[in-house]
Amino acid sequence: MNSRPRVTSRFPVFSTAALIIALSHTRPASADPPCERQWGEGFARPGVSDSVHALTVFDDGSGPALYVGGVFATAGGMPVNYIGKWTGSTWSPLGNGMNFGGAVTALTVFDDGSGPALYAGGHFTTAWRRGGELHRQMERRRLVASG
Repeated sequence: MNSRPRVTSRFPVFSTAALIIALSHTRPASADPPCERQWGEGFARPGVSDSVHALTVFDDGSGPALYVGGVFATAGGMPVNYIGKWTGSTWSPLGNGMNFGGAVTALTVFDDGSGPALYAGGHFTTAWRRGGELHRQMERRRLVASG
């Protein structure tokens, strides 16, 4: 004969009952109709004329702004040539843009010792001269220095 008293727990019964009640009051996810995929009007305008491939935030001394690179020629109706600056309300070009015959696919901020600057990389097809040397612009271009 077993001399120890038998201890029963009601916790499993109550927790199972609570789980069944909770699940009976929820709807399955498939009961909701799927949402329609579309861009909101507020996001699309004023926008860029083609694909965006790179985004970064940089402060050029006038406050942080979103810099956008891609395949687009215009932003907000003005010519920007593959790269533009969005302040939150207006677009502006960076000089003449990227006149190297290709899309901007990368943007980064880097401090090479002379202060933070915005660099762009992409599929550029032309070269430029710097200090007597010919450089093919396949990797980066210092665009904007802060300060």
